[in-house]
Amino acid sequence: MRRLTAVPVYTPKDYPYIRELSDADDLPATWEEWQVLFEVSQAQWRGERRYDYHKVRIRPDRLKVWLDSKSLSASEDSRKLYAQELLDLRAERWLTARAAEKTARAAEEAAYAAEQEAMAKLIAQNPHAYRMATLGRWGHRYLKKAERQARSSDRRQVIGIVLIAISATLVAQYLSMLARWLGW
Repeated sequence: MRRLTAVPVYTPKDYPYIRELSDADDLPATWEEWQVLFEVSQAQWRGERRYDYHKVRIRPDRLKVWLDSKSLSASEDSRKLYAQELLDLRAERWLTARAAEKTARAAEEAAYAAEQEAMAKLIAQNPHAYRMATLGRWGHRYLKKAERQARSSDRRQVIGIVLIAISATLVAQYLSMLARWLGW
């Protein structure tokens, strides 16, 4: 992965406070002037394709704390260094978050695979125990009741088919007797 170069940017509201910092006199007098110069330099960077860059908003209060902790002034190089540190920190957080997501996803997949393997072993060892484990006591009772109803329903269907067959046989015999009686 190519490293992005940070480019410090400022909001119109923050610009006067940035200019008040020590050694920030290399910045233009107004934000509008800075914006024009920034857009020209951006067009030049795109045209030359020197490097990939990313805009990083600089907040004056945080910049001042960072400058004081490093004993630096608000020069152009210091502002660029601060912006680069912010960008690198964001990139590191992003990569850490992606790695954590991948680890969590892998753990979920491993747990699911282990659960599936345990279920397969349980089914192979004892199908009744599997039903009890998956359905629970009341679910198992319901399943047993449904199985009994299905068996009785099957019996009813068989009885119905037998009755239809008997009826058809009787009707055939009756028609045969009627045909003999009529002399057909």
